[in-house]
Amino acid sequence: MSSHGVHVERIGDTGHSVRVGPGDVSTADVLEYASLLIQTEGWNNTRADDSIATQDSSATVGWTLHDSIGEACTRLSGSAPGVRGSKEGTYTSARTNTAESMRPQAQGAVDAELQRMVDAGEWTRPAGDASMGRIDYDFNDTAQSVDDVIGVLTRARETVMQNG
Repeated sequence: MSSHGVHVERIGDTGHSVRVGPGDVSTADVLEYASLLIQTEGWNNTRADDSIATQDSSATVGWTLHDSIGEACTRLSGSAPGVRGSKEGTYTSARTNTAESMRPQAQGAVDAELQRMVDAGEWTRPAGDASMGRIDYDFNDTAQSVDDVIGVLTRARETVMQNG
């Protein structure tokens, strides 16, 4: 899935399993994993169900757009199979042998895609500060379907891959 070697690879057509390979995890890998989390464990659409609104995202209630990125980073930054890492996705780079974080670039790519959608008139951001000013919270809470959310992750990933 990455031009840098195999990092995150779907196993089978259903996308229920992934394999993480050697090398540094790319921003595109984080976005792919976030999309797979929503596809396989569900979307936490807080707008549609008030009982979910008070529940944090998880494998049982699904993942918001924002939380899917953090969970992807957590799972991808674990130091060994079954060991959870950090939602900031801190890991030691194979390239530079220094600590790096996966989340800022992945979150930035999603935020940029959402801003592009606003600028292009494809989505109107709600007025007010109901979501603490976070564009990804606003989109998650106004999205009409899980496909809308996955579409944002897919387009953000495609843009990252095009820009190298």
